[in-house]
Amino acid sequence: MMYLKQFPDICREMGFDVEEKAKSVTLSVTDINYSININKKLFLEDLELMLDSYSEECEAISEADDTGMFQTEVDACHQHAEYLKAVLEKLLDKLRKEVEKARLYSASRYNFLIVMKQIDTSCYKAYAPAKSNDGFMVQEYIIDLDDIGKNDEKKIRAQFDELFQRTNTADSYRLLAELSIEIRYFDPVRGIFFKTMGDAVSYIKTKTDVDMTIVQSDKTNLEMIRTLDKFHLAMLLNHICADSKNCPSSTTGWCEWLGNNWNSMT
Repeated sequence: MMYLKQFPDICREMGFDVEEKAKSVTLSVTDINYSININKKLFLEDLELMLDSYSEECEAISEADDTGMFQTEVDACHQHAEYLKAVLEKLLDKLRKEVEKARLYSASRYNFLIVMKQIDTSCYKAYAPAKSNDGFMVQEYIIDLDDIGKNDEKKIRAQFDELFQRTNTADSYRLLAELSIEIRYFDPVRGIFFKTMGDAVSYIKTKTDVDMTIVQSDKTNLEMIRTLDKFHLAMLLNHICADSKNCPSSTTGWCEWLGNNWNSMT
Protein backbone atom coordinates (compact mmCIF):
# COMPACT_ATOMS: atom_id res chain seq x y z
CA MET A 1 0.00 0.00 0.00
CA MET A 2 1.26 3.46 -0.83
CA TYR A 3 2.46 5.90 1.81
CA LEU A 4 0.41 9.10 1.61
CA LYS A 5 1.46 12.66 2.33
CA GLN A 6 -1.46 12.99 4.75
CA PHE A 7 -0.43 10.00 6.94
CA PRO A 8 1.71 12.06 9.40
CA ASP A 9 -1.15 14.51 9.99
CA ILE A 10 -3.56 11.64 10.65
CA CYS A 11 -1.07 10.12 13.12
CA ARG A 12 -0.79 13.46 14.95
CA GLU A 13 -4.59 13.74 15.10
CA MET A 14 -4.64 10.28 16.70
CA GLY A 15 -2.29 11.43 19.48
CA PHE A 16 1.14 10.37 18.18
CA ASP A 17 4.24 12.53 17.99
CA VAL A 18 5.67 12.15 14.50
CA GLU A 19 9.23 12.44 13.22
CA GLU A 20 9.33 11.97 9.47
CA LYS A 21 12.58 11.02 7.74
CA ALA A 22 13.45 10.20 4.13
CA LYS A 23 12.71 6.47 4.37
CA SER A 24 11.05 6.02 7.76
CA VAL A 25 8.65 7.53 10.28
CA THR A 26 9.00 7.42 14.06
CA LEU A 27 5.73 7.41 16.01
CA SER A 28 5.85 8.17 19.74
CA VAL A 29 3.30 8.09 22.56
CA THR A 30 4.86 10.34 25.18
CA ASP A 31 2.60 9.50 28.14
CA ILE A 32 3.81 5.88 28.19
CA ASN A 33 7.29 6.57 26.78
CA TYR A 34 6.68 4.37 23.71
CA SER A 35 7.98 4.78 20.15
CA ILE A 36 8.16 2.72 16.97
CA ASN A 37 10.17 3.22 13.80
CA ILE A 38 8.32 2.29 10.59
CA ASN A 39 9.54 1.91 7.01
CA LYS A 40 7.57 4.24 4.71
CA LYS A 41 7.31 1.66 1.93
CA LEU A 42 5.74 -0.83 4.34
CA PHE A 43 3.98 1.65 6.60
CA LEU A 44 0.57 -0.01 6.94
CA GLU A 45 1.99 -3.52 6.69
CA ASP A 46 4.40 -2.88 9.59
CA LEU A 47 1.61 -1.37 11.70
CA GLU A 48 -0.54 -4.44 11.04
CA LEU A 49 2.31 -6.73 12.15
CA MET A 50 2.78 -4.70 15.33
CA LEU A 51 -0.93 -4.88 16.07
CA ASP A 52 -0.80 -8.66 15.67
CA SER A 53 2.18 -8.86 18.01
CA TYR A 54 0.39 -6.85 20.71
CA SER A 55 -2.68 -9.07 20.35
CA GLU A 56 -0.48 -12.12 20.93
CA GLU A 57 1.25 -10.37 23.83
CA CYS A 58 -2.10 -9.63 25.48
CA GLU A 59 -3.05 -13.31 25.23
CA ALA A 60 0.31 -14.44 26.60
CA ILE A 61 0.13 -12.04 29.53
CA SER A 62 -3.39 -13.19 30.36
CA GLU A 63 -2.11 -16.76 30.66
CA ALA A 64 0.97 -15.82 32.73
CA ASP A 65 1.59 -16.08 36.47
CA ASP A 66 -1.05 -18.54 37.65
CA THR A 67 0.45 -18.28 41.15
CA GLY A 68 -0.43 -14.61 41.52
CA MET A 69 3.03 -13.80 42.89
CA PHE A 70 3.69 -11.11 40.29
CA GLN A 71 0.12 -10.07 39.63
CA THR A 72 0.85 -6.32 39.91
CA GLU A 73 3.57 -6.51 37.26
CA VAL A 74 1.44 -8.72 35.04
CA ASP A 75 -1.51 -6.33 35.29
CA ALA A 76 0.74 -3.36 34.37
CA CYS A 77 2.12 -5.17 31.31
CA HIS A 78 -1.35 -6.26 30.26
CA GLN A 79 -2.71 -2.73 30.59
CA HIS A 80 0.22 -1.37 28.55
CA ALA A 81 -0.27 -3.94 25.76
CA GLU A 82 -4.05 -3.45 25.67
CA TYR A 83 -3.62 0.31 25.42
CA LEU A 84 -1.17 0.06 22.51
CA LYS A 85 -3.40 -2.48 20.78
CA ALA A 86 -6.41 -0.14 21.03
CA VAL A 87 -4.43 2.88 19.82
CA LEU A 88 -2.98 1.01 16.84
CA GLU A 89 -6.38 -0.42 15.89
CA LYS A 90 -7.89 3.07 15.71
CA LEU A 91 -4.90 4.45 13.79
CA LEU A 92 -4.91 1.58 11.27
CA ASP A 93 -8.63 1.93 10.68
CA LYS A 94 -8.25 5.64 9.92
CA LEU A 95 -5.24 5.12 7.62
CA ARG A 96 -6.94 2.30 5.69
CA LYS A 97 -9.99 4.47 5.07
CA GLU A 98 -7.73 7.25 3.82
CA VAL A 99 -6.02 4.87 1.36
CA GLU A 100 -9.37 3.69 0.00
CA LYS A 101 -10.54 7.28 -0.42
CA ALA A 102 -7.32 8.26 -2.19
CA ARG A 103 -7.63 5.34 -4.64
CA LEU A 104 -11.04 6.42 -5.90
CA TYR A 105 -11.64 9.05 -8.54
CA SER A 106 -14.11 11.52 -7.08
CA ALA A 107 -15.59 14.75 -8.36
CA SER A 108 -15.57 17.97 -6.40
CA ARG A 109 -15.96 21.63 -7.07
CA TYR A 110 -14.37 24.66 -5.47
CA ASN A 111 -14.14 27.04 -8.39
CA PHE A 112 -14.77 24.58 -11.24
CA LEU A 113 -15.61 20.94 -11.76
CA ILE A 114 -12.72 18.51 -11.54
CA VAL A 115 -12.30 14.74 -11.21
CA MET A 116 -9.22 13.68 -9.27
CA LYS A 117 -7.53 10.84 -7.42
CA GLN A 118 -4.24 10.41 -5.57
CA ILE A 119 -1.84 8.17 -7.46
CA ASP A 120 1.28 8.35 -5.26
CA THR A 121 2.59 9.80 -2.01
CA SER A 122 2.12 13.43 -3.03
CA CYS A 123 0.92 13.01 -6.63
CA TYR A 124 -2.60 13.50 -8.05
CA LYS A 125 -4.11 12.85 -11.47
CA ALA A 126 -6.95 15.11 -12.56
CA TYR A 127 -9.37 15.59 -15.46
CA ALA A 128 -11.22 18.84 -16.13
CA PRO A 129 -13.58 19.65 -19.01
CA ALA A 130 -13.37 23.09 -20.54
CA LYS A 131 -14.70 25.09 -23.49
CA SER A 132 -12.39 25.55 -26.48
CA ASN A 133 -12.53 27.57 -29.68
CA ASP A 134 -13.76 24.54 -31.64
CA GLY A 135 -16.01 22.98 -29.02
CA PHE A 136 -14.88 21.29 -25.83
CA MET A 137 -11.76 19.70 -24.43
CA VAL A 138 -10.62 17.59 -21.51
CA GLN A 139 -7.48 18.82 -19.79
CA GLU A 140 -5.43 16.14 -18.03
CA TYR A 141 -3.13 17.07 -15.14
CA ILE A 142 -0.45 15.39 -13.07
CA ILE A 143 0.08 17.41 -9.87
CA ASP A 144 2.92 16.68 -7.45
CA LEU A 145 2.51 18.72 -4.28
CA ASP A 146 6.22 18.34 -3.53
CA ASP A 147 6.88 20.51 -6.58
CA ILE A 148 5.09 23.46 -4.97
CA GLY A 149 7.53 25.68 -3.12
CA LYS A 150 6.85 26.37 0.56
CA ASN A 151 6.36 30.10 -0.02
CA ASP A 152 3.97 29.45 -2.90
CA GLU A 153 2.02 26.94 -0.82
CA LYS A 154 1.67 29.53 1.95
CA LYS A 155 0.37 32.07 -0.56
CA ILE A 156 -2.22 29.62 -1.94
CA ARG A 157 -3.38 28.67 1.55
CA ALA A 158 -3.60 32.33 2.56
CA GLN A 159 -5.62 33.34 -0.52
CA PHE A 160 -8.10 30.50 0.04
CA ASP A 161 -7.90 30.43 3.81
CA GLU A 162 -11.68 30.15 4.28
CA LEU A 163 -11.76 26.95 2.20
CA PHE A 164 -8.90 25.37 4.14
CA GLN A 165 -10.60 26.22 7.44
CA ARG A 166 -13.63 24.22 6.29
CA THR A 167 -11.48 21.24 5.22
CA ASN A 168 -9.95 18.62 7.51
CA THR A 169 -6.17 18.24 7.53
CA ALA A 170 -6.02 15.09 5.40
CA ASP A 171 -8.34 16.50 2.70
CA SER A 172 -6.47 19.81 2.60
CA TYR A 173 -3.80 18.24 0.34
CA ARG A 174 -6.41 17.41 -2.28
CA LEU A 175 -7.77 20.95 -2.00
CA LEU A 176 -4.24 22.31 -2.46
CA ALA A 177 -3.87 20.21 -5.63
CA GLU A 178 -7.17 21.47 -7.04
CA LEU A 179 -6.37 25.10 -6.29
CA SER A 180 -2.91 24.78 -7.85
CA ILE A 181 -4.72 24.00 -11.11
CA GLU A 182 -7.15 26.89 -10.67
CA ILE A 183 -4.37 29.46 -10.23
CA ARG A 184 -2.43 27.77 -13.09
CA TYR A 185 0.54 26.70 -10.97
CA PHE A 186 0.43 23.44 -12.96
CA ASP A 187 -0.29 23.24 -16.69
CA PRO A 188 -2.17 20.29 -18.21
CA VAL A 189 0.04 17.47 -19.51
CA ARG A 190 -2.29 17.29 -22.49
CA GLY A 191 -5.64 18.45 -23.80
CA ILE A 192 -8.01 16.27 -25.85
CA PHE A 193 -10.57 18.01 -28.06
CA PHE A 194 -14.21 16.98 -28.57
CA LYS A 195 -17.08 18.38 -30.63
CA THR A 196 -19.60 18.31 -27.78
CA MET A 197 -19.53 18.56 -24.00
CA GLY A 198 -21.28 15.18 -23.91
CA ASP A 199 -18.33 13.57 -25.70
CA ALA A 200 -15.91 15.19 -23.23
CA VAL A 201 -17.94 13.97 -20.25
CA SER A 202 -18.12 10.44 -21.75
CA TYR A 203 -14.34 10.39 -22.15
CA ILE A 204 -13.85 11.31 -18.49
CA LYS A 205 -16.27 8.54 -17.48
CA THR A 206 -14.28 5.94 -19.45
CA LYS A 207 -11.12 7.08 -17.66
CA THR A 208 -12.48 7.50 -14.13
CA ASP A 209 -15.91 5.83 -13.91
CA VAL A 210 -17.29 9.18 -12.65
CA ASP A 211 -20.47 10.42 -14.36
CA MET A 212 -20.09 14.19 -14.42
CA THR A 213 -23.65 14.69 -15.69
CA ILE A 214 -24.79 13.61 -12.23
CA VAL A 215 -22.30 15.55 -10.11
CA GLN A 216 -22.30 18.87 -11.98
CA SER A 217 -23.15 21.80 -9.71
CA ASP A 218 -24.62 25.25 -10.36
CA LYS A 219 -22.33 27.93 -11.69
CA THR A 220 -20.01 29.47 -9.13
CA ASN A 221 -19.36 33.18 -8.76
CA LEU A 222 -15.98 32.80 -10.41
CA GLU A 223 -17.54 31.19 -13.49
CA MET A 224 -20.05 34.04 -13.66
CA ILE A 225 -17.22 36.57 -13.74
CA ARG A 226 -15.53 34.67 -16.58
CA THR A 227 -18.66 34.85 -18.74
CA LEU A 228 -19.48 38.55 -18.11
CA ASP A 229 -19.67 40.81 -21.15
CA LYS A 230 -17.77 44.11 -21.14
CA PHE A 231 -20.75 46.16 -20.02
CA HIS A 232 -21.44 43.99 -16.99
CA LEU A 233 -17.74 43.81 -16.21
CA ALA A 234 -17.64 47.64 -16.23
CA MET A 235 -20.60 47.68 -13.83
CA LEU A 236 -18.81 45.20 -11.59
CA LEU A 237 -15.59 47.25 -11.48
CA ASN A 238 -17.56 50.43 -10.80
CA HIS A 239 -19.39 48.75 -7.94
CA ILE A 240 -16.12 47.50 -6.45
CA CYS A 241 -14.49 50.93 -6.64
CA ALA A 242 -17.49 52.54 -4.95
CA ASP A 243 -17.16 50.11 -2.04
CA SER A 244 -13.36 49.91 -1.93
CA LYS A 245 -13.15 50.42 1.84
CA ASN A 246 -15.01 47.16 2.44
CA CYS A 247 -13.21 45.04 -0.15
CA PRO A 248 -12.15 41.53 0.95
CA SER A 249 -8.49 40.58 1.22
CA SER A 250 -8.65 36.99 -0.09
CA THR A 251 -9.93 35.11 -3.13
CA THR A 252 -12.62 33.23 -1.24
CA GLY A 253 -13.56 36.46 0.51
CA TRP A 254 -14.24 37.99 -2.92
CA CYS A 255 -16.43 35.00 -3.84
CA GLU A 256 -18.54 35.54 -0.74
CA TRP A 257 -18.67 39.30 -1.42
CA LEU A 258 -19.90 38.59 -4.95
CA GLY A 259 -22.52 36.24 -3.61
CA ASN A 260 -23.90 39.00 -1.42
CA ASN A 261 -23.71 41.71 -4.12
CA TRP A 262 -24.40 39.83 -7.34
CA ASN A 263 -28.02 40.87 -7.86
CA SER A 264 -27.16 44.56 -7.69
CA MET A 265 -24.56 44.20 -10.46
CA THR A 266 -26.36 42.16 -13.14
